[in-house]
Amino acid sequence: MCGASWVTNLVRHRAVAIGIAHGIDELIGGKIELPEQDKMTGKF
Repeated sequence: MCGASWVTNLVRHRAVAIGIAHGIDELIGGKIELPEQDKMTGKF
């Protein structure tokens, strides 16, 4: 009984971690390119 609970918790935590990692990848990788006037070029 204790082993089954441990495995269930392990699977659930892994699923949550994968979901969070996927969300972060989507946010970082799925950024929309900014228009030229909004980009920081370092020029005044």
